[in-house]
Amino acid sequence: KNFIGNIEAARRAFLETVRRYGVERIEPVGEPFDPNCHEAIGHAPAAEMPAEHVAQVVQAGYCEGARLLRPAGVLVSGG
Repeated sequence: KNFIGNIEAARRAFLETVRRYGVERIEPVGEPFDPNCHEAIGHAPAAEMPAEHVAQVVQAGYCEGARLLRPAGVLVSGG
């Protein structure tokens, strides 16, 4: 239990450090799919989500201001 707590603390500290340098995590759930910012991993049936919108984030994406560092790996809703 202590081991997991230490890993989570190290992750939070890392994310806070990169945030201070202007790197932000992309949170696109519910947004329309944009191939410039998102990488489609597959489709997911999601009745509550319109078609061609991000249903789930599989791999987080990151940007620095307007510059994309890594696209978010997402599952796209089929509607």
